[in-house]
Amino acid sequence: MRWSANLDLQRSYRYYQSHLPPLQDAFHVGRRDRRDTIEPALSLSPTSDLDLRLSFTYDLRRTRTPDSHVAAIKNYVARAIELTIVYQVF
Repeated sequence: MRWSANLDLQRSYRYYQSHLPPLQDAFHVGRRDRRDTIEPALSLSPTSDLDLRLSFTYDLRRTRTPDSHVAAIKNYVARAIELTIVYQVF
């Protein structure tokens, strides 16, 4: 049996600017977004014809902005579990 373990980490930063005043463009003026994604995974191959992969994804986004309503809309936390089964016929 073959197996492997993986861990993917990602962090991104985005900075927004606008020439419009904050009241006209609250979604962009001075907004800073940080997004972190963590994905551990385990892959198994019990036979040459069968591959299994189990992964968990944690995705976090945080927004800092002068308008608190924008952060309430843009911030989120997402979690997902994925099971992939591949059976090779030929």
